[in-house]
Amino acid sequence: MDRTRRPARRAAVVAAMVVGAVLALASCAPVSDEDTADATATPTPTQTTEAPTPTPTGNGSGGNGNGGDGPVDPAQQTRRSGPAAEYGGPPFGDQGAEFLGDGQWCSTVALFWGDAPPPVNVAFTIDGVASHPAGALSAQPQVCGNAGATTSCIGFTMTPETGSVFCSMLLTAGPSFPGQATVTFVGTLVCTEAQYCDAAMARPASPGPPIVITDPGQPDEEPDPPTETDPPIDDTESPESEAP
Repeated sequence: MDRTRRPARRAAVVAAMVVGAVLALASCAPVSDEDTADATATPTPTQTTEAPTPTPTGNGSGGNGNGGDGPVDPAQQTRRSGPAAEYGGPPFGDQGAEFLGDGQWCSTVALFWGDAPPPVNVAFTIDGVASHPAGALSAQPQVCGNAGATTSCIGFTMTPETGSVFCSMLLTAGPSFPGQATVTFVGTLVCTEAQYCDAAMARPASPGPPIVITDPGQPDEEPDPPTETDPPIDDTESPESEAP
């Protein structure tokens, strides 16, 4: 019985030795350069592409020019200030100026839209006056005079729904007042879209002549006494000339 087990043990021992030898050879095998490069190489980063920044077109199509499209285009603004005659202000008619003394006048003016249809989607506010010569006259808001003014011209807002209105203002002579000067209105035109401002500024309505202010000067002196003249001729017949 012992003889039968010995060959089996020897075979197991031999098999174990063979397996061990194979494992030893595998562990000693040289490592290839490709394997080393794969193990040590830095992974390539994933590239991402950013969306290009939009380039401003600057075509001014709508809007008020206050966005990120570069410099503001005055032609696209919905708020424009300047002389009333050039910036869509209402025509006006001078109703006369009353001299108040001390270089002041109460000027009454009629405001209206004229024969052309009123502009739409706009409003014009009178901010003040421009005088010629420059600085000759200044204006302050005031309802005054006897010409029927119901509101002050300075600060008044004219809308398409406004009919005709009589307004007044207090004009004061400045140091450069030469004895006569003219004034016209300046103000601000506000519209819902730029196209309405353009239409208001292009209205075929005459703004009216400038308002003329004249210093009345010193009161006249006492008139000279009448000069002596020949006595009137009495053309009536005397009693002596009558027939008997």
